[in-house]
Amino acid sequence: MTTLAQEAQNVGEQCVVFVEHVTGVGYGLGTAADYLTSFKSSLTNTPQVGDIAIWGANSNGADSAGHVAIVTALTPTGTPIVTGANWAAGTPFGAGAYTNQVGTNGMGAPTAFLNPADVGGTTAATGPEGAATDTAASAASGTFAPAATGSGWSIGPWQLLSGSALRRTGFTLVGIALIGVGLMLLLRRDIGAAVATASKAAAA
Repeated sequence: MTTLAQEAQNVGEQCVVFVEHVTGVGYGLGTAADYLTSFKSSLTNTPQVGDIAIWGANSNGADSAGHVAIVTALTPTGTPIVTGANWAAGTPFGAGAYTNQVGTNGMGAPTAFLNPADVGGTTAATGPEGAATDTAASAASGTFAPAATGSGWSIGPWQLLSGSALRRTGFTLVGIALIGVGLMLLLRRDIGAAVATASKAAAA
């Protein structure tokens, strides 16, 4: 599987391929609309970050094949912000990768949502590090933002669990520990020297 940031580099990629590569869900399906029938028992109407957003055929701006994208953020009112590829023609993002708030740029509400983990996949939120960033500010204003190419999540508690965050935390803790050991050794050396000087003075 790949990250959202990596998939965003694949210009002209189909939406199903984009979602398959990031979540591991959807291989073998003919169209995005097939998610609705293939995973019918696991669908929900309540979006969560990391879910697959699914549009049925000819539904709310999607074409006859439907559409899928990944929920990368929620606005304060619970409106999904999604990242994907190849949304309907005639929109600001066309066939390229995009990040957009549902309800803007010709994108209506998804038909349903699917948690990839419920069907053996991996949610983008807990998958490999690297994801769309800068989505909340741009998409909440209703403006088009290309999918970001940076790594790390700017949303949700899983930021603390990302590989890069753990590495930064680990390096920081190791640095603090080394500084502490160094100070302890210096202090110990100074105390030892003071004791030796005092012993010599007492012997004299």
